[in-house]
Amino acid sequence: MFEGVAGFSGYSFNVAFADSTTTVPGALVSGEFYAALGLRPAVGRLIEAADDRPGAPVVAVVSDRFWERRLQRDPQAIGRAIRLNGVPVTIVGVSSPGFVGANVGSIADITVPVSALPVLNPQGAQLLGPGNFWLRVLARPVHGVTRAQTAARLQVAWRQIWMDVISPTWPTDRRLSFAGGVAILAEVFEQLGIESMRVADGAMREGLLFDLLGRYTDEDARDRTVRSMQERYHVDRVQAERVEQTAVGLLNQVEEQWQLTDPAVELLLRWAAQLHEIGLDVAHSGYHRHGAYLLANADMAGFPREEQKLLSVIVGGHRRKPVLEQADELAPPWDKRAPPMTFLLRLAVLLHRGRSSVALPDIKLSSRSDSLELRFPPGWLDDHPLTVADLQTEIDHLKSVGFRLRVFSAR
Repeated sequence: MFEGVAGFSGYSFNVAFADSTTTVPGALVSGEFYAALGLRPAVGRLIEAADDRPGAPVVAVVSDRFWERRLQRDPQAIGRAIRLNGVPVTIVGVSSPGFVGANVGSIADITVPVSALPVLNPQGAQLLGPGNFWLRVLARPVHGVTRAQTAARLQVAWRQIWMDVISPTWPTDRRLSFAGGVAILAEVFEQLGIESMRVADGAMREGLLFDLLGRYTDEDARDRTVRSMQERYHVDRVQAERVEQTAVGLLNQVEEQWQLTDPAVELLLRWAAQLHEIGLDVAHSGYHRHGAYLLANADMAGFPREEQKLLSVIVGGHRRKPVLEQADELAPPWDKRAPPMTFLLRLAVLLHRGRSSVALPDIKLSSRSDSLELRFPPGWLDDHPLTVADLQTEIDHLKSVGFRLRVFSAR
């Protein structure tokens, strides 16, 4: 009936690096996961059935982007141990470039076998017992067999499956209806010509309704949400508008070089600027972190989860020493766009440090892949020594993350 069947579930790991410990998104997968997907390793090998057995050595496969960003594509990393939740785990391979997991909208930079759960989290061992349904299942039908035929065969086999696997505490009607649901879904695939379907963590219902309402009123529902949050958290809207206009002006000067021409980039940078001070309503100390938490966890009508994550990363990194590791948790291409968007917001906030209504001069910005150059009109920096001091601090902050900022005064 199936060429391959596998289970998987999203999971986050605390990963210890030389100078810090950070949370990295990942997944627990069954031994047949990569084989069922038909994937090949970029380096080393992938998780196999032998790895997913009680007592087997705990191994991990990392994504190609994790290998590049965290391990600098070091071939010696394969076979080396990495500490996950305090446990040494051997990296056995790197997954195919571009593959970041089977969940839509989620990233899995590290995958380990399901059988490793009791080692990495002893309290989670009970999840491996019967009657627990936390794993998602994917299956690859045998070549040449239609979805309708597969569903029909599954209908026959399902009674024995649920008798062996499903908890007897489940209502009988619920157990029996599962195969019928699969049959209906298979027919939908067949009639609508759907080639594939991937699991998503959320539903579209509310977001779709808000989007439709926006179309009728000629307004993006997300704009209403941003205004509502500004009001709720008592944002200084005049200051937010100053920062927004400057951030967008800086973006317009470097969007070609930094490949930020997607209209969504400007939209999201505007919203980040409008909301960058919401954390002040919680506390002044560390307000950027408070703002990031609110954006990551609030119910924001019209915003997909990934956009909330992006806004959280940008706002959380707009002051003090930038923390860019959280950008790695974003889905492509936003994982690459988030750092430069954060740098632009940082500069806009810095330039409006005095909260003055006096307009800024014509500031020129140019960029390269890892650097920015700011050019001010003659004499302006001499008249603003506190801004010069903040710019020097910013140069040091960006240097700490491998980015160069240069400041010039035109002659």
